[in-house]
Amino acid sequence: MRSGRTKALVGVVAGLLAGLGAANSARADDWSQAGGEGERRGASGETLAPGLVPLWSAPGTSAETRAGVAFSDGVLLTVDVVGRARAFAADAGTLLWERALGAAAAGTPLAASGRAVIPLADGRVFCLALESGSTLWTAGAAGPSAEGPALALADGRVFLLRGFPERRLVAVDLVSGATRWERALPELSYAPPAVGDDLVVLGADDGVYRAFAPASGADLWSYPSGGRVLFSGASLDASAAYLLPGGEEAALHRVGRSAADWANNWTLPLPDPSPPGPAGALLSAKVSAATPAVGAGRAVCVVRVDSTLDEAEPWGIADRYVSRERVYVIDPAARSVVWSAELAGYDGSSLSGIPPYGRCPQAIVVDGASPFVVLASSAEARVQLRSLADGAVLAESVFPGQRWAALASPALANTRLALVTARGAVRCFALSGNVAPQAPVPDWNDGAQHDAQGQEVRWTPGADPDDALAATSTMLRLDRDGEVLIDWEYELVVSGTDRATLPALPSDVVFAARLRSRDAKGAYSPWSEQRSLAVALAPAPPTALRLERTAPTELELSWQPSPSSWVAGYRVLARPLDGGPSTGPVDVGPATRALLGDLREGTRYELSVRAYSTLGRESSPALLEATPQAPIHVNGQPFFSLWDAVAAAQSSGGEVQLGAGSYLLDRELVLVGGAVLRGAGPHRTRLVGAGSGVGLRALPGAGDEEVLVRDLGLRDLGTAALAASGARLRLRNVLVHDVEEGVAGEAGSSLVLERVTVAYATRGARLDGAVLDLDHSLLVRNELGVACAGGAEVRARFSSLMENRLGDLEGCVLEGDDLDLRARFLDPEARDLRVEPGSPTVDAGDPAASPDEEPSPNGERLNLGAFAGTPWAATSPPRLSGGGGCALSGGCPRGSALALLVLLGGLLLLRRRS
Repeated sequence: MRSGRTKALVGVVAGLLAGLGAANSARADDWSQAGGEGERRGASGETLAPGLVPLWSAPGTSAETRAGVAFSDGVLLTVDVVGRARAFAADAGTLLWERALGAAAAGTPLAASGRAVIPLADGRVFCLALESGSTLWTAGAAGPSAEGPALALADGRVFLLRGFPERRLVAVDLVSGATRWERALPELSYAPPAVGDDLVVLGADDGVYRAFAPASGADLWSYPSGGRVLFSGASLDASAAYLLPGGEEAALHRVGRSAADWANNWTLPLPDPSPPGPAGALLSAKVSAATPAVGAGRAVCVVRVDSTLDEAEPWGIADRYVSRERVYVIDPAARSVVWSAELAGYDGSSLSGIPPYGRCPQAIVVDGASPFVVLASSAEARVQLRSLADGAVLAESVFPGQRWAALASPALANTRLALVTARGAVRCFALSGNVAPQAPVPDWNDGAQHDAQGQEVRWTPGADPDDALAATSTMLRLDRDGEVLIDWEYELVVSGTDRATLPALPSDVVFAARLRSRDAKGAYSPWSEQRSLAVALAPAPPTALRLERTAPTELELSWQPSPSSWVAGYRVLARPLDGGPSTGPVDVGPATRALLGDLREGTRYELSVRAYSTLGRESSPALLEATPQAPIHVNGQPFFSLWDAVAAAQSSGGEVQLGAGSYLLDRELVLVGGAVLRGAGPHRTRLVGAGSGVGLRALPGAGDEEVLVRDLGLRDLGTAALAASGARLRLRNVLVHDVEEGVAGEAGSSLVLERVTVAYATRGARLDGAVLDLDHSLLVRNELGVACAGGAEVRARFSSLMENRLGDLEGCVLEGDDLDLRARFLDPEARDLRVEPGSPTVDAGDPAASPDEEPSPNGERLNLGAFAGTPWAATSPPRLSGGGGCALSGGCPRGSALALLVLLGGLLLLRRRS
């Protein structure tokens, strides 16, 4: 990820082999810069044997090349003086990318953490993605400069030396390119800085080496060497800085890293053992020096002396040029030269045969059972492997007619040694003693999902002919943006196994993963192919599910979000508890509310809300039961539950007002004396049960108050309405049908059915010591009209008990009027129990009673039944004459109807006779 966060080493399994451990304190992570690391020791921790086997070569560009190469993450990086950068696969030499940066480049680039940092001679620095060459950041501005900035990398910072003409040292962040600090320098400097944890050491043209604090650039100390520092940097070991300036003569200086340790400083001259030419012919001799290499208890110094002679005539005019390159191996403990040897040279009449002044390749020290040193000549394209003990030549390779690039210190990583010629040709050798492992192969499918934390991933180790699996460590890197080399979130290192337990990854984040093995002798494999994986955990369910609104076929609900951060959305399902088809699931995305429509009115639903993740895992459900129904209000306040509304009304003295629609009575609704339950019409507001149980239960109140239920219908119940002992229950304009019992009264209770229709019940009423008053009501088409016991009383006023199959009354005698009128309903099969206009129950009520809201013509008399006195009452039938009389379709008192029939029959008989 391209961010400033710290890379996390989340797990290192103990037991890394000794070959990967303490003896390799100087080992670089690959060979990321000249000298291998920021301290520039030029030491390799790989266990190798001397031997040079050509592996591959790449042709040069058409431009001169001065800079050396860098190895990192299996990529080899070069750049020529016109700013053309090239990246090769280090194992096979395949060109990965090539890019022209638009300005000359001279300094050796960096390659680390998936990044290529390239200095240009105009003062700019480019940071490119190592595997693709795309730009990540640039630093600096174009301007005049004799040399490109020299670079060093340590602790996530790139240290840029801007020499001529700026004289500045700048620290920038490797990830972002942001400047952390900068400071002016008192003298010109060209040599790359050496950077340790506690200091940055920089040599200047005046021969003074200066140390700065790496975190701030503050001055620490300065050391005058007496020489001239061109391109030879310091080399740092655990306790000292090794300095090898050039100039008039060569001398190695050991300086304590802290000025407090300077009592142990020393200087060791490195004289030329055999100056060229006869006495008096030498006009000048200039010393070029390489950065010292420090390792295996030795310091290796490469020095070149370039001499100008006048041998033909003593006129002081140069006619001979001699360049001799020499290696000195020093024992720092003894402060003495162990051995020295000449590497290469030039002796001729052309100045062009002399290598560039000040530039000399650094050696590489290879530790092990028989340490050796890798030496590259600046005078010709020669590379030698010599014994560190005595200087014996162990292997050599020469490319006749070529010369190594002026700053082309060799680079050694993963058993491969690489150099670049002055014309940009890359030469790569394999060293003996080890074969780098091949890349491991991930043993999971791309996009694999793990349903729990801490699960295991496996891989197939790459072939490694000289190291067993047990001698190999494997690095696993994970990152969410797919660039695990540029930056990463997790890095896990395990040893001696082909599997690893994943760290606690965040759920629903797809991580790119790559593997790399390292054998016991210190060589890395290439990186594996990239595969992705993810942990896909079920999120926690949402909470606080609540109903927001109901309508006859709709429910609106809301909830609190799931606490899981990886939730992508929510799915809502409505499942009817009667076993009917479900509605949904409805995907509402990240919203925390849902509107469910096309539901069945009055049906109880189980509502479930599940959170789902971006990878498709679902939470357990948050559940709520609700019924689509019309609104319920008490004193203007809405309620979603009949029971809550009744409780609120009874505490406040308000009336429960129901809208038009069906309300599910899946448990009895208890009403205490004084309660009022009002609907929107006998056929418009329906209280529907499940076929059993009590629907409404009336209990006595504090005084003599009655329970009033009006303007609604009751159906599909065991007992539609029950008056408990001592209670008073009044039903007004109520339609009751398809129940076991229409109404029931316990001992001492009283029931008033005012304008009520009870039909299609097993018993229209059951009374046990109760009193039932029927007022303009119909108890018709039931199995039994009224069943009485315990001295129950039934009183009727302008009511009709008729067509009850087993009888109108059982166990009691009716007091008052039973009009015995047959009710004709509009559609009894569909349970539309409104009466027809011609029904005998129309205009059959008390002549003194107002018809209330019955539509005209209404005969100015009430009808009977649930719709009497309402806008849905049947209208009066047409009259025989303009005056009074009864309608032809019925509705007259029983005697008047008989007289009318006799009259009609007589008229028909007279017509036949005539």
